[in-house]
Amino acid sequence: WPVARQCLEWHPGDSKVVEKSCRLLKHSMRCVPDHFKPLVPAVATTLVASFQSQQHSSFLYSAEILADTYAKDHEVEPVLKSLFH
Repeated sequence: WPVARQCLEWHPGDSKVVEKSCRLLKHSMRCVPDHFKPLVPAVATTLVASFQSQQHSSFLYSAEILADTYAKDHEVEPVLKSLFH
């Protein structure tokens, strides 16, 4: 996660870097959701801040996958609510 976060923070205007970083995050969410779960608050915060900076559709799609993956998890529910508030 630290490397993906740095890529998103350092290259927010590069659509290829953003798409590849988001693809890594989405794949991680889907394949190892239990291991990814502790990262959900930080990822959500980064997605919101990144989208506010650059309106790439990759950020929205990543947020959708995040919500879909953890929608039934009551521990993550407050984070998801803030994500789409």
